[in-house]
Amino acid sequence: MKDFKNIADDIMRDIKVNEELKQKTLIKYANKKNISISKLLIPAACFILILGIINIYHILKLENKENQDEGFKNNIMMNGEYSESIPESFGNNILSTKEEKKWAIGTLDDAKIDFGSSFIIPTYIPQDYKLDQINASGFEEEKASKIVISYFSGDQSFIIIQEKTQIESEFDNYEKVDINGTIGLLKSNASIDMENEDSINTELHWSKNEIQYSIIGLITKEEAIKIARSMK
Repeated sequence: MKDFKNIADDIMRDIKVNEELKQKTLIKYANKKNISISKLLIPAACFILILGIINIYHILKLENKENQDEGFKNNIMMNGEYSESIPESFGNNILSTKEEKKWAIGTLDDAKIDFGSSFIIPTYIPQDYKLDQINASGFEEEKASKIVISYFSGDQSFIIIQEKTQIESEFDNYEKVDINGTIGLLKSNASIDMENEDSINTELHWSKNEIQYSIIGLITKEEAIKIARSMK
């Protein structure tokens, strides 16, 4: 064994390594080293890039949240200023709005008490017509702003309306008539029942002292005028 080792040493001493072989060996070693370093650097670079993206995302998210919070604060301030500009009485006016009440009245004299001195009572009613109902309405009971009086005769009827309001409707094709010195507007149309004169539908409207008066129903226009002129 010792002889074999000596022989091997002698052989290795005789081997000559030229300069070109040295250069190739060094270059090959350097390339292997660079490849190893590159293999290490690529994952590291990817990791650093991911960290950078995550940091940018968190920064943008934080800025967006701050902008939203700022906008929310501004909205609160604006709403607060708007609320301060609304009068306190605004809500109270809404809450204090009253509903219209309706009630029945027994007699024309009681109707005059609820409506006031401007309520007028007819002294003429066509034959066979009887007083049926007196209905009142207003925002306070026993303080009527409108009264409707109904009269019936079999299947025929008419109503007298007295209301505290100005005439706002348009009265086209109405005939002008005199109602005790006040201009009345009269219109008469035949109803479905054409067999007798009592089936004519008549409307008569006039206004005095901010009160609107109306007579509407299945009566002739002559009867409507006569009723209106008798109201005192």
